[in-house]
Amino acid sequence: MASTFFLAPVINFLEKSLNGAITASATTVTLNNTTNVKAPGYCVIDRVNSAGTATPNSREVISFTGISGNDLTGVTRGADGSTARAHNDAAIVEFSPTTGMWNSLATIVSSGLTGDGYLKAIASPVTIAVLHAQAIINLSIASITRAEFTQFALSSIASLARGEFREMALVSIATVQKLNVIDTLGVVPSTGTAQFALDATFQSSVTLANNATIAPFGNTNNFSGSVLITDITDGNTGLYLVGGTPTKLVSQTQTSLSVTQDNATTSNFYFVLGQSLYLQNKIGSTQAYYLIAQRSRDQL
Repeated sequence: MASTFFLAPVINFLEKSLNGAITASATTVTLNNTTNVKAPGYCVIDRVNSAGTATPNSREVISFTGISGNDLTGVTRGADGSTARAHNDAAIVEFSPTTGMWNSLATIVSSGLTGDGYLKAIASPVTIAVLHAQAIINLSIASITRAEFTQFALSSIASLARGEFREMALVSIATVQKLNVIDTLGVVPSTGTAQFALDATFQSSVTLANNATIAPFGNTNNFSGSVLITDITDGNTGLYLVGGTPTKLVSQTQTSLSVTQDNATTSNFYFVLGQSLYLQNKIGSTQAYYLIAQRSRDQL
């Protein structure tokens, strides 16, 4: 039981008594009540008698794994080098730290931390449910359910359900469900002030009703670069070059994108001099889009 995380009672100096005598081999110990007792835990029987006099020849340390009503269950008798003994009804039972409790805690802590308090290297764990970490280097993780990283270098993550990254160097992620990247080299929010940026305009897709128009990049008088637009609804993807008026549609996988304002039956991505870049839905029904831009620009 060296690696068990034993729990202290709810209050200090907790004292109970036996409800019925026990033999030296009993593995269930019945108390007068178990209020404020927590499991798994440790206790001492007959350290003192009812008058408060020490009784070292009757003393026994036990550990237990559970509580059922007024019973301590999963009992280990003669713990911490003590001797299993028979005890009388109403014997005093005290819940206080023991060497076994502290040694178990020390084992658990030392398995994860170095002697000076730093987190030890994790040797490629299979799965991490929730992780908040700072300054991680050279870690390979098979699966993370939810993670928040600050200043780290990862060799690989096979599967990431949800992550928030700051100042990162990451070689690969095989599968990503939701990712929020903050202040990562070359990747900034679309409203940032970097002179050069590679960014996704929205953390998720943007939906436009028919005939609706948005300016996805704000004030873009000095925008120059390329924009990749995917119409999620019909599956079309187009590459645009932007550096003045008009914008240029280099290529698209289908035919539903254009650069002409108010062009019917298409999604129109166009520039109005002195104003902004606009995305307009004239398809005839509600459409959803992803936009990713590589651009040089002044502060937005």
